[in-house]
Amino acid sequence: MATSTTVLLLLALTGLLGAAITAVAAIGGGALQIAVLLMFFAPAQAIPFHGMVQLVGNFSRIALLWRHISWPIIWRAGLLIPLGGAAGIWLFQGLPQRAIELLIGSFILVSLFTSGRMKLFRGRDAPLWMFIPLGFALGALSVTVAVVGMFSGPFMMRKDLKKEAINVSMATLASMGHVTKVVAFGSMGFPPWDFSVEFAVMVPAAILGTLLGERVLNRMSEEVFRWIFRATLATLAVKLIVWDGLLQPFLNGGA
Repeated sequence: MATSTTVLLLLALTGLLGAAITAVAAIGGGALQIAVLLMFFAPAQAIPFHGMVQLVGNFSRIALLWRHISWPIIWRAGLLIPLGGAAGIWLFQGLPQRAIELLIGSFILVSLFTSGRMKLFRGRDAPLWMFIPLGFALGALSVTVAVVGMFSGPFMMRKDLKKEAINVSMATLASMGHVTKVVAFGSMGFPPWDFSVEFAVMVPAAILGTLLGERVLNRMSEEVFRWIFRATLATLAVKLIVWDGLLQPFLNGGA
């Protein structure tokens, strides 16, 4: 497909900024990227292509911080991510995306206002077994909502994880979801080779953005990181509820 030079430059800038933001705050950059991609491509194209680009940025973060990965979380969540992706292809097809966005946004805000942890566990970190059903949810949502890293965010605000562990563990979980998304859309006919030029433009920019963001992260205190992380989560949740869930459907004629 032919894309103008202006659009390619904008995509490169988006790849750079999105990767840098995610490298610093662990989340947020993907939301920026999908918002820009949806300006130029249909959702059925933008969502899987977004997953391809995000994989590169996430793999860059993993390569830099792999020693900090929380494997007890990763293997538990990874158990059901593929199954969740398979179920999501048909399970959520009849559920309006608006409803999904409202649910996710509300969940995040409630979690944040309870100090980032579920009151169900009396202020303590959620037990590790919770990451097994969380993995299923991430897999299912990955094929319907392009950005689901924020859904796992409240669960990652744990006392036993430092900023590097939160960052790289979320990158690993997100990568699993993006792989599931790309495979799912590929099985439905998405042609990744049609986006080779756009991919070639965004990938180097995403890698550079990750490198720049990690330099900032290394100089950041735990307190500042957690404040930025929570503020980014809250901002994305409000966007999901107010803009994606309420205003945008209304502006589009109630669709």
